[in-house]
Amino acid sequence: MNKLIKFLGSYIFLLVIWGVFLMSPILSLIRFELINGKFIGNFHIGGLTTILYYFPLIISLIALVALAMHFRDFISGKIIQKESRKPLILLTSVTFLFLLLAGRLLNLEDANYPNFIYGHYGITISQLKLMSFICSLEVLGFIAANIYLIRVGGSKLGTNNNSISLSERASFYIAILGLLSMLVLSSSTFFEWKNLMSDARSNYTGRIGNDYQYLKLISSNTPTDIKVVLPPQGDLWPAIGNQPVARYFLFPRTLISGELVNNQIFADSLAEVYFPEINSTNSRPNWPIVNTKNKTVIFDTITQIKYKDLKAMNTDTNKFYKIIF
Repeated sequence: MNKLIKFLGSYIFLLVIWGVFLMSPILSLIRFELINGKFIGNFHIGGLTTILYYFPLIISLIALVALAMHFRDFISGKIIQKESRKPLILLTSVTFLFLLLAGRLLNLEDANYPNFIYGHYGITISQLKLMSFICSLEVLGFIAANIYLIRVGGSKLGTNNNSISLSERASFYIAILGLLSMLVLSSSTFFEWKNLMSDARSNYTGRIGNDYQYLKLISSNTPTDIKVVLPPQGDLWPAIGNQPVARYFLFPRTLISGELVNNQIFADSLAEVYFPEINSTNSRPNWPIVNTKNKTVIFDTITQIKYKDLKAMNTDTNKFYKIIF
């Protein structure tokens, strides 16, 4: 048991786990590609996406434990060995670069639309914030440990706390105070209570926007074994064009982005699909563009696709169609 604890507290174990931890977003991207059927050769293993969903969370918790184990001497009032500082400097430098990248991604999410990061990279905001929180612990913990090391000196590793002078104890508790302050400040970015409360109290329209009505329209009025064409994702249709969001409401229906329906051969292979009529607003046009005279439809905003039959299905508020190519 002592050997296991010693290994878990070694800087080699910390570096390996931390490397896997920082690279875990790559697994999220692979999961996203698997879900959308875009991975190499349509590769598929049952349950793999579920494993890839939870693995980043598990490895984040292991990295947090490894970090705590490595700083156990510091937390117990002892001094970190000087030979451990070089790998920690490397680890902290890479972690700081990750924090800068994570901040950039979070800014992209704020500047665009909800689920922008997930729709492009397969990384959820909650995963990104959890990783940023743990990375902040490492960076600021390293800074606090080195302040203590510089103040006290590294020659007293293993010294009993009772033999440490008053000034040394004061330096130690100041470092601990700084660490606790850092925890409070870091947690404020992780626990955004205002946003969490507003999300909890709002309905789906409040969370997704007015386009939720079209998702509800399809889910409530169509069979579950159909194919559904949705608008291309982008600035015009950020929510309903976001397939992971739409899939939550329309599963197990097959979803097809309108951007992909850009040639007659592919359209003919679909045979029969459904699609909602997205009403125009001041900032976007009507979707799709249907010409009943020429029997053509434009799903990707550019390409005219010929169809054989089109059947409109009206509800009290909106309209959706069944189209046969």
